[in-house]
Amino acid sequence: MTSIYCYGDITYEQLIHIEKYANSSDTNVKSVKFKVGGSAFNTASAIAKMGQKVNLICSLGTDIEGKFIKNYLCKIKNINTDFVDFNNTETSKVFALINNSNEHNFLSFRCNSIKLTNIIEKIKIKKNDFINISGYTFQDENSRTISKSLIDKCRKNFGILCIDPSLNYAENFHKIDRDYNIDYFFPNQEEAMIISGVSDYKKAAEILNSKKINNVIITLGENGSYFFNSDHRKLYSSKVKINNSISIGAGDNFVAGFISAKARNLSIEECIKNANKTALEHINKK
Repeated sequence: MTSIYCYGDITYEQLIHIEKYANSSDTNVKSVKFKVGGSAFNTASAIAKMGQKVNLICSLGTDIEGKFIKNYLCKIKNINTDFVDFNNTETSKVFALINNSNEHNFLSFRCNSIKLTNIIEKIKIKKNDFINISGYTFQDENSRTISKSLIDKCRKNFGILCIDPSLNYAENFHKIDRDYNIDYFFPNQEEAMIISGVSDYKKAAEILNSKKINNVIITLGENGSYFFNSDHRKLYSSKVKINNSISIGAGDNFVAGFISAKARNLSIEECIKNANKTALEHINKK
């Protein structure tokens, strides 16, 4: 049976709703909500909700936020936490400032996850297992070391490597030492433009494909997504209009929908359909 692994962030998030961004030193806010988030967790959680087992690889602190998330994780069916480090000193945190137009700015703290090195050694990847890595894991030296170890193990055992890039990953794409092929790459339109240097998403996909990326899937918001590989290229339009909703986590849910379908050997069309459906459901429930 195909196994799915998600490596990256799990964060304690505070969503701070404000009327508008201001330079004032004392600003009243409309509301403050908190949730468990992070790219790896969002993707793993969505896959688990679709009924598939998923292995989460991340690090949590022994602080109050980490204890809260640990208790939360234990209640989620289908997420295996054997590869979670629960003994970090601090938990990653994100503060999202959201205005009336649902535009958002992030303030984030990423914990040191070097202890995951020993956990990675215990993972036994099989042929055709899916390894999904968040682009956030390439932001510091320790996380890059862990990512490299996991990628090496994936390549050695003929796993399927997926990368869900971040803005930081896109900006530093050409500085990342990479001698391996990426099987599935999920940038949004802005990330694809930054990496490729062109604004046209079709040309961007072609350029990315030439950089040892076998399958490029660019998300285009309410316009759907564009798939490109050496044999197949197509714009998959979204038939559902997205309301003025908060889009945080939509890309992670898109990745979850695609991987969930692909792990069941569905066609590209069915994978994209499931990915769009999963992302839209996430957005419209907010």
